[in-house]
Amino acid sequence: MVITNADPVKATNQYFEMQPDCLILDIQLPAKDSFQILQGIHLHNEKYFIPKIMISIQNDKQSRIKAFKMGADDFIGKPLISKSSL
Repeated sequence: MVITNADPVKATNQYFEMQPDCLILDIQLPAKDSFQILQGIHLHNEKYFIPKIMISIQNDKQSRIKAFKMGADDFIGKPLISKSSL
């Protein structure tokens, strides 16, 4: 099951209520800093290991380092390329 939400506050609440198997968070959010969301989730999620993946078109070294420092377990640059598009 995949659940998406573009509202950062609702998405964060859903995360804690549903305890998903994985979190994928885009750096570019319109209303809130996604690094703050990631850090808040990371600080309040000590009991469970849930992989946290950041994705972004900002694929530079500084963005990647910041994501890892804030608690991301992986970073994927966009655009995403699938096998079918090759």
